[in-house]
Amino acid sequence: MGKLVQAFVLVTFLLGLTLPAAAQKACFTSEARAQAERTARVWQQPDPGYDPVLGYNQTGGPRPGSPAVNSDGRAKPFNCVAAKKGNEGTGTTPKFYCTVAGVVDNDGEAIRYKIKPHFKGQSKDKRNGEIYGEFLTSRFSKALGFFADDEWVADVTCPDCEKSLNKGFQGAPFSPFQTAAGIELGLGNGIDVDCNNKDSAALGETLSKLLQAGSPRAEIDAFKLWLAFIDHGDTKADNQKFSCLDSKKNADGSLMCKPGQAVYYVSV
Repeated sequence: MGKLVQAFVLVTFLLGLTLPAAAQKACFTSEARAQAERTARVWQQPDPGYDPVLGYNQTGGPRPGSPAVNSDGRAKPFNCVAAKKGNEGTGTTPKFYCTVAGVVDNDGEAIRYKIKPHFKGQSKDKRNGEIYGEFLTSRFSKALGFFADDEWVADVTCPDCEKSLNKGFQGAPFSPFQTAAGIELGLGNGIDVDCNNKDSAALGETLSKLLQAGSPRAEIDAFKLWLAFIDHGDTKADNQKFSCLDSKKNADGSLMCKPGQAVYYVSV
């Protein structure tokens, strides 16, 4: 019996060494975050073939995971199922999160969508006016070379998404069918530290650091002017983020952002 117990303990110990390594999510390190704070771009040369109506360059096609749109850019009805609830943040509008069966990223992980209902409550004055503004801001930002999350407006059906709702509706129950809702697909992978979900950074301090590290002043100034043009008044740190457009794994399993692929942008 004693040998059996010893063998069980040994097997449990070995599994403890191997299973977490296989299941653990790859994360950025503090060094990767520090590198992003010095080198992140706020602007790139615009894609001359980008079509703001469709939301993509027709030569390359839409981004993987993009909701289907028709020929005039109108998003088709979108069906999904509840995903893990996201970081609630400090906003006041209800949002929920969902996935679509079989729609995965390059690592085989389900692509996660943020859904922003058109109505916050029963009466028409509870309408979420941010949805159309965020959609237009995303499309025009990309057309001009600034970075942005991808946005669509579509009728969304999610039967079980009440469990992924971050905040309740104002005086109304949750409805599985949300007409003219905003659909958001985040830009790249947020650059946090050890997967702590803190990929944001204060606007003024970050732009000052980037300038000191050698970022072109013309690009920083253009970014500031663009934020003024779109009337970006909600400048709390949660809305300004570092993201990596293309990353790779280090030998120790951590993530690193490939050179030139770290960006700093406003998540509308």
